[in-house]
Amino acid sequence: MIKIRQLVWDKWNVSHIKKHKVVINEAEQACQSPKKFLKTYQERLIVLGKTKRGRALTIVLAKKEKGKYYVVTARDTSNRERRLYK
Repeated sequence: MIKIRQLVWDKWNVSHIKKHKVVINEAEQACQSPKKFLKTYQERLIVLGKTKRGRALTIVLAKKEKGKYYVVTARDTSNRERRLYK
């Protein structure tokens, strides 16, 4: 089972997710109760989750150490990804 204990933030990724109209709090919420995890290359993890207000987000994470992940990007979930929820 995958446990996300901490998300790592810096100027770059905060600025990057802002371009997708996502704020840190929303990404944190979506990772707290994810609906789906997908593993990808370079040990990256795609998290499909929702905020408390119900906004569906896709967050790409790079593993730093056990339970600690660097946020590569966060954006609204695509229609294709939404179908993975079901």
